[in-house]
Amino acid sequence: MNKRKRKTLTCDCLATEQVEGLYQRKTVVFTMTIIAHSERQCATHTPTAGNEGVRSGTAHAEPRSHAQRGRSPRLGKKATVEHHTDVSVVELRKRIWSLQRVMWEITQYDRLKGCHRWLAKGAGGASLRWVEQGHAIWGNVQTSSSVWASPLSASSISKTRSKEVAKALETWFEQDEQHSVEFLTLTLAHNRGQSLKEIWDTLMYAWRGVTGTASWRGGARYEGDKSRFGIVHWLRTVETTHGKNGWHVHIHCLLFLDRTLTEHQRETMESRFYERWKSAAKRKGFKAPTRERGVKIEQALREKSASELGSYMVKGALSSIADTLSREMTSGQIAKQARSEDNRTPFQILDSIRSSGDFLPKNPDVQIWREWERSSLGRRQMAWSKGAKQALGVLELEDDEAEELSEKTTSGYEVAQVDFDEWNREQRNGQKLRDDLVKRAEIAEYIAIAKTPREAHRLTREILSAYLIEFQQEREPVPIERGKPVVLPVNQEQARELLSIGG
Repeated sequence: MNKRKRKTLTCDCLATEQVEGLYQRKTVVFTMTIIAHSERQCATHTPTAGNEGVRSGTAHAEPRSHAQRGRSPRLGKKATVEHHTDVSVVELRKRIWSLQRVMWEITQYDRLKGCHRWLAKGAGGASLRWVEQGHAIWGNVQTSSSVWASPLSASSISKTRSKEVAKALETWFEQDEQHSVEFLTLTLAHNRGQSLKEIWDTLMYAWRGVTGTASWRGGARYEGDKSRFGIVHWLRTVETTHGKNGWHVHIHCLLFLDRTLTEHQRETMESRFYERWKSAAKRKGFKAPTRERGVKIEQALREKSASELGSYMVKGALSSIADTLSREMTSGQIAKQARSEDNRTPFQILDSIRSSGDFLPKNPDVQIWREWERSSLGRRQMAWSKGAKQALGVLELEDDEAEELSEKTTSGYEVAQVDFDEWNREQRNGQKLRDDLVKRAEIAEYIAIAKTPREAHRLTREILSAYLIEFQQEREPVPIERGKPVVLPVNQEQARELLSIGG
């Protein structure tokens, strides 16, 4: 082989560096842009021939820009903030990736340490998959399917869940013009000395006190609340924050009614719910919640669309981190003091750890996060009343299946494999590919613009060669066959067996 063929085209614009846990471009042209290679050709830089050979022995083609291919980038241009509230998808993705890295550093659970990082059991390497134009992923990588503790899994699962809720709402209103939906919020009185587990357990006990009694079901001689107010189905989600008064865990619930309530009927239902909610809380030794704070019922969808309400019901990683980003970008600083005084979601607590750079166990925020991991283990984020999913056209999906559906991993083509050794080898930027979420995203984005599997196959050779990543590739893209879904644990005991605590 002659010297010219051994040289590899590389570009310094692809280099990244770690700054306080975030990966940012060294070249100004790429600031706040996470797409494969570049949106346009850099005017001041041209790729140069490197002295290192490609470890795979594949063709040494230069990755071309989106503009050169005559196609638009999938993620758009530089990140912007509109009206001091909106955060670009690009910046949000960057932040979620950075939070995933922080979670890897501080988690006590092996399965979370390997979430979107370690290769799946029995896999010989990571699989690069082209799904469709605009979508490419890394397969054969472990996922925890934890909506509570994995930012990447949470964002994927939440996308599917929000669509489920929106679908249910649309179906309900299409079935009968008399149908309505009420939005119920249930809150406990709590204090800083109470653990998250204690509060959460009491919350679920009090929920059963509202919906699992004869006052709810009715009997032969009297009418229960279900019949009295026309409640046919319900959907319940749990939301958790932490602040100066400790853990705040509350329930959001959508009540699907076969009629529209008057204000008087709504107030009556609220009062009846409150009495049972208060009694259940007191039986567990909790202070009785106030009437104003304990139970709140209001008509849903007055201002929100079905999709917006669906997103609100499963808000978590995306919404809380977007709020934090907006605050940072409008204030021009992280505003640590303001955040510490607010009620923070668990992912905002994780973001505080990221911004501080203190991952040691003595950090109070790390302690709070670890309590969150322990106490959320095996708990459901969302629950439906019996028969609701079937009646409303919602798929019976566990969290792992919801994540799989969101990432569209059930179809497509494998265009290359990166073996175990290469996946865990330190790259030129000093990071292992398994840990470099930004580089992995850039590679996937570069491949995603392909219109056909064959084109994706070719683009894969380009981008992996430019990064000096060794890979294996068949002559043609290989269709992906769907495997059997993994059954998730249904209780904390089973979950603890699965998510073994690391040493």
